[in-house]
This record gives sequence, C-alpha cells and structure tokens, in this order.
Amino acid sequence: MNKFLEYYTFEQEIDKFLKELTKLDNQRYALTALSGAYLIAPHVRPVDAHIYVPNEKEAKTFAEQLNLQPIPSGGNVKLVIPYDEGVFYGKQEVVLPLPSTYNKISIVSDVQLYVDLYNYPQRGREAAEHLYQYITQKWGKVLVGETIV
Repeated sequence: MNKFLEYYTFEQEIDKFLKELTKLDNQRYALTALSGAYLIAPHVRPVDAHIYVPNEKEAKTFAEQLNLQPIPSGGNVKLVIPYDEGVFYGKQEVVLPLPSTYNKISIVSDVQLYVDLYNYPQRGREAAEHLYQYITQKWGKVLVGETIV
C-alpha cells in the first residue's frame, strides 16, 4: 500500500502552488490524481495536490523546500510514498507558460494518471473518463504519424 503524508500549504490558489513546484531543483517527484490531470487534460479543478515522492527522507526535503506544514489529517498537499518505484516509470514534464527558465512540472505517465484517477473518490472517475478521451486522441495521432503539441 502507498503511504500518505499529509501537509498543509498556506497558498490557497492551486495555480500558484503548482508554480512553486517549478522551483524545485533536483527533487524526484510526480504529480498525480486531480492535480496531475489539471495540467494534462483539465476537467475538474483540484483543491489539493497529490504528489508521489520516492521515500520519507525526500518527502521531508520536499516539504521543507515548499514550506509545507505537517498535519495529522485533512492536508491540502498529500505526499505519497509509493509501494514501488513503478509510478515514476514514464513520468512526463509539462512546461508551464512562465517567463522563467524554471517552468517544468513532473507528472506521472498518462496510464498511471488514469489508474490513480479511476480510484480517486471525489470526481475521480469523471476526470479519468475525460483523461481517457484525451489519451485515445493523443495515441491515435501518434499512430497516424501526426505531431502532438
């Protein structure tokens, strides 16, 4: 089973919090669930962030760099330590339109994102279906040789 570490950020705007992730240097992480889908195939606006990190030591460093406060439950940032490293396989980077050299955010692969959304309780299946439509269009274009932007 995955281990969830609950944190709280005082940043109330998800867009501003996600921009903070671009400043992380040499951190291994990958967004997932609604916050990951928000950047790949937006359908539901997230109110929290689910982020895979490899282990507790790196979770602590990650939290310190983002000034996250640990909280027993109900945090708006959930650092997830996966039961295996497979969640990082095929992770992708999304480039945000920021006037900076720091503009990339890591997100799990489309397939991992779909699985995580499908099992996510709050509007997860709805977001998974929307992502599924995006994935089939994306893969269809690859199969016919079109370039995807």
